[in-house]
Amino acid sequence: MDLCINTILERLDSSVEATVDRVIGFSADGGVVILIGTRGEVMPRNFTRAEIEDQLAAGQLRVMKSDPHADLSRREDEIPESHRIRRDRAWSLIQPIIELPDGGAFSPKQRGPVINRICRETGTSKWIIYMHLRRYWQGGLRRNALLPKFKNCGGPGKNRRWTEAKRGRRRKLTKLNGAPPGVNVTEEMRGLFRLGIKAFYENEELKLTLREAYQRTLERYMNRGYELVNDIYSPITPLASEVPTFEQFHYWHLKDGDTDQAIRIREGKRRYDLRHRALGGDASLIAFGPGSVFQIDSTIADIYLVSVMGRTRIIGRPTLYLMVDVFTRMIVGFCAVIENASYGSAALALENAAQDKVEFCAKFGIKISEFEWPSAHFSELLVADRAEMLGKNSNHLIDAFGFRIANTPPHRADLKPFIERLFHSINQELIHSLPGAVRKKRERGDRDYRLDASLTLNEFRKAVIYFILHHNRSRVEGYRPRDFMVADEIEPRPVLLWQWGIQNRSGHLLKHDPEFVRQNLLPGEQATVTERGIRFRNLYYTCSRAVAEHWFATARQKGSWRIDIAYDPRQTAIIYLRLPNLTAPEQCQLMGASSQYSECSWEDVEDFFSGLNEMKDRSRTPDMQEQSLYHAQIDDLRHNARARTAAARDGQSRAAKIRGIRANRQVERELDRRGTAVENSVATAGKPLPPTENHSGAEADGYVGLPTDFETLEQQRDELCKS
Repeated sequence: MDLCINTILERLDSSVEATVDRVIGFSADGGVVILIGTRGEVMPRNFTRAEIEDQLAAGQLRVMKSDPHADLSRREDEIPESHRIRRDRAWSLIQPIIELPDGGAFSPKQRGPVINRICRETGTSKWIIYMHLRRYWQGGLRRNALLPKFKNCGGPGKNRRWTEAKRGRRRKLTKLNGAPPGVNVTEEMRGLFRLGIKAFYENEELKLTLREAYQRTLERYMNRGYELVNDIYSPITPLASEVPTFEQFHYWHLKDGDTDQAIRIREGKRRYDLRHRALGGDASLIAFGPGSVFQIDSTIADIYLVSVMGRTRIIGRPTLYLMVDVFTRMIVGFCAVIENASYGSAALALENAAQDKVEFCAKFGIKISEFEWPSAHFSELLVADRAEMLGKNSNHLIDAFGFRIANTPPHRADLKPFIERLFHSINQELIHSLPGAVRKKRERGDRDYRLDASLTLNEFRKAVIYFILHHNRSRVEGYRPRDFMVADEIEPRPVLLWQWGIQNRSGHLLKHDPEFVRQNLLPGEQATVTERGIRFRNLYYTCSRAVAEHWFATARQKGSWRIDIAYDPRQTAIIYLRLPNLTAPEQCQLMGASSQYSECSWEDVEDFFSGLNEMKDRSRTPDMQEQSLYHAQIDDLRHNARARTAAARDGQSRAAKIRGIRANRQVERELDRRGTAVENSVATAGKPLPPTENHSGAEADGYVGLPTDFETLEQQRDELCKS
């Protein structure tokens, strides 16, 4: 075979260690091959070409395909400057030798005088020059073979031999004032370190820091004895210069200990799986196309809202549900309510996922095309987190809509990474830019962010829609590349991935009639049929069935009764009857008296009536005082009237008291018409009652006595008529 420069030859014999040589030159006629061993302090050796070829043919030598020094071929800009300086300095020493004519570098007679001259001129020892020559030849006749090999220094991974002298860098205090240099870590100390780590650091109950575990290790395993202090055995710690430092303790913990196992023990399996395990998988691989897998989750949005009934009333933070398609990362549905997380709220997000998004956005005054938000479906698999979708409610969804539900283990948010990432994005890109946002934990003296609350619930929903539309059009960073993306020139944008998936990987989306979805998802409660209408949460509704069957008149005559209804937690304008004989829910609209609440949410209505009750409660004290004053006035009037009447009737019989009522009524009417009664009553206020014996007519002070017979009454009437 043809031999050439840098051919690697391995000798095949019974020796334990392999002998590997490199071809570094030939004689002028090519009959001599110059070899050098690739390891050790060796120099070039000469062999005839025929000898080499015979050994190759006999199988005593073989040509190796790999070069053990191939890693020396690095780009110039990748080599540190300090390494290049060392390389160039070494090359300048051996360059005169390498450039000797006719292979003079391989002849001891020719290179000897040159080496002596270089030593005289540079002051460099022969050993250094020969070392550089060997490295140059063994490294493949490349200048980069002269680069320093610092990575081979220090014996990485090997333990140092124990001696009396202190290993490592000297302490500053030792250099300055002769402080004790410290101690070396012996095998015995390493054993004590492992005991301390196991007892104090790898302890799930104590959960001490590594520095605290170091202190406890000194107290427990390296103490000089114990002393009684207040009847308590206290360990006597040795001098600081006689024990290893924390840095040594830390070093040997990393070297001898299993840090991964320590984290498992200290944090527990749940936290380890969530925060510390290796991330070698790809959660998106379970989704083959759009609709393969949806993920759903909720969070309390970091923003305070105000009531639509009055922006001066702060209603707290809303609960936000999001649903995302795993294959495309498209947000396919959402729900924002003031209620806590529940199945009813999750059902609204599911209903929104199945809604036509063009019609849905139009309700908020947002015009979009179907391309901007094309999802109006359910998926084959819905991944939730053992909360709202666990139990009989999930069984109902499976039976009604035909998709599967998978619940993640407790406290494993990492199994729904895409929905969790979306919550982070919506906080950073939207919510934290809105008034009333909770940006950080409020400290003493900071402005109360609740005072900045300005958005109503519907305004917040509108802002979330804008974010969803922006997200669905934006590039998804971190999307794992797929083979089709380059072939079909598809960018990782949700709307583009959805469109491609519908055309190439369809068949996973489930479509249902919107009314069927609404019927099976809306939460149900009971309302009361009253004479005023169908009452539900203080609002009154009516429907054609109630009017035709005279429900309200019947309720007034026979009393109210309860009926089953379904309602939309996001709006109050409509509720739905759920009667046994109905094949589909029947709509009920707000009556005129409650129509002012048609644009409100249930949270706003509840807040409004809660405010009324609060106002009523605040007015209880003045109302009680007003009632007290009223009762006192009536009691005083009643007492005085009884006293005067009793004095006037003194001595009269029962028959006399009730005689002449009609005539008295006539006289009183005439007096009242002329204002006499009022004037007399005002004039006589506070005066003593007149004597009861005089019944002839008016007294000097204007008091009209009580007539005792019809003759006197007629006489008074005639006088009044004449006048």
